[in-house]
Amino acid sequence: MELIEKKYRDTPKKNKKYIKRLRDLINALLAKERYIEANYFFKELYTLKPDHAYTLKTGYKLSIRTFNKKEAAIYEEKLTSLNHPELEIIWYRLQLFFALNYKKGAESCCEYILSNEVENERLSFILESCIKFKSELIAFYFSKYLQENKLSLKSANQKTEIKKLLIPRLIKALPYQNDQLLNY
Repeated sequence: MELIEKKYRDTPKKNKKYIKRLRDLINALLAKERYIEANYFFKELYTLKPDHAYTLKTGYKLSIRTFNKKEAAIYEEKLTSLNHPELEIIWYRLQLFFALNYKKGAESCCEYILSNEVENERLSFILESCIKFKSELIAFYFSKYLQENKLSLKSANQKTEIKKLLIPRLIKALPYQNDQLLNY
């Protein structure tokens, strides 16, 4: 960290590597969860490159980590206006909903994301969202995605959690109502 900060501080503002070193410093601060400092340096980056996609994505990440939904909305709007891939924008939105504990929003994001090709890192986050929110809907789309792509969960605990969430959905899908089943 000190080396990255030293490189940044030793670089004059007119140097072509100044912005790169500023980005490196912000990323290092985010990795160390030093959000106040990262926010300070991000403001400088934002004044230098306000409409650059990298700046906007960094701002979105920072607003997620600081639970600032107003700023997140601004960065999302700007990324959309730059024709940034919708899947990535929805990925950031899912992370924001996860941080803000907003179940309905997370469910709609997971549904959209799982209708596309998903990286393993994102799958594990979606699974974490499913378990955190105890969402039948996310569990349904997650298991459907796993089945369509011939994937499976390795952890028995994860399988059990998903099954617990899917059983009520299965019961609702039965042709008879619950009280009719009791009469037989």
